[in-house]
Amino acid sequence: MISVYWLRYEGESSSGYVVVYPVLHLDHDNNIIPLDCVTTQSYLAKCLGPLDEWPDRLIVAKESGYNMIHFTPL
Repeated sequence: MISVYWLRYEGESSSGYVVVYPVLHLDHDNNIIPLDCVTTQSYLAKCLGPLDEWPDRLIVAKESGYNMIHFTPL
């Protein structure tokens, strides 16, 4: 994640960026999943239709080799 910040002090202004690298934990033992092992498919939840139709639509991601699904806010 990249965040931008702005600073203004006594008439002077500046800006910069903070880069936060995500860490994915696999379990309670804090085993870490390397980011290059994650392949993600994003779905617009509002475009998936009724909940009972989701499995038919999501199976496409599984069969395509994705190992993680990202849903936009429901």
